[in-house]
Amino acid sequence: GGEQVRRGRIVAGDVAVAWERALTEPDPLVRARKLADLLGSLTAESAPLVAEVFQRFEKSGRNFESEQNLFLRAWGRVDGGAAVAFATKGGTELKAKSKTLAALAGWATADALSTRTWLEALPDTAPREALIYGLLDGWSTVNFPAAASYAESRPRSESRNSFRELLLE
Repeated sequence: GGEQVRRGRIVAGDVAVAWERALTEPDPLVRARKLADLLGSLTAESAPLVAEVFQRFEKSGRNFESEQNLFLRAWGRVDGGAAVAFATKGGTELKAKSKTLAALAGWATADALSTRTWLEALPDTAPREALIYGLLDGWSTVNFPAAASYAESRPRSESRNSFRELLLE
């Protein structure tokens, strides 16, 4: 069956099976409903187990990039630091950036200040500016005025222009 709880602990095999079944569901409407339920029930404890499912699929050549980004956004909400740590390791630079932006956006919806503090502690380089997009993506959904003010405070650059475009969307 689905995810079970035994003595208050999540059973790892059940989490993995539920995600594997949802990701490989052939009916797109059923798949979307299953994934929405799984994302809604994600916890800091179950998220690393789900990350392993995505890694196994990736190693076998099956890529669920959109679903993984939704998962990372949900993980970011429940454990931002762990989600970002996972997203930043391995993979191509473009894929790692997409994953990291998703995790940062989720983290920012739950705790924009911690996300901003983490980002501002990074070395002052161009990639940091690009990652701020993830902060603003999530932050703008929960506190648009604060996110817009922060975006406006950034140095004039191509990144700042993309921040403005994001906020206008």
